[in-house]
Amino acid sequence: NNAQLQHSRPINASYIPPSAFTKWKCSVPDTTLNDGFPILVTSESSLDDVNERLKKNGKDEIEMNRFRPNLVIRGGAKSNMKPFEEDTWKAIQINNVILYIVKGCPR
Repeated sequence: NNAQLQHSRPINASYIPPSAFTKWKCSVPDTTLNDGFPILVTSESSLDDVNERLKKNGKDEIEMNRFRPNLVIRGGAKSNMKPFEEDTWKAIQINNVILYIVKGCPR
């Protein structure tokens, strides 16, 4: 593997107090430098929908990396997955790992 850690802008590594997570009834994640929850899930069909709206308004399309997702569900406009369907999910299972969907992300 050729993994590299790159830094492109200043980072504010502020502390997130455990009380910030009581609203969502979950434990504090064991990660650092995240937005409160360590994984952002989105789908190609959602991005396709956003880009269609942008084109209708005469704006340029955007790429998925704009949202900095950790997990992208495949299946664009030609699939049977509806745009933003992932916003309604409670959990995702990948092999024997279950990821619980806690809250939406404003990104």
